[in-house]
Amino acid sequence: MTQDRIETKPATDTEPDSPEQHPEPVPEGAENMEHTLRRLTAEKEKKRARNPGLYL
Repeated sequence: MTQDRIETKPATDTEPDSPEQHPEPVPEGAENMEHTLRRLTAEKEKKRARNPGLYL
């Protein structure tokens, strides 16, 4: 069984947002591993955007 890699883009990316980058929210009870990783990555990127000096 192969595992799919979830690629992330840097917060400074200027490409327009695609629907794939911002999927419909999924209730936490219905999340699978992919949903969880996407949600956690999005939360991490938001924290980095608020405090850019901490992540040099």
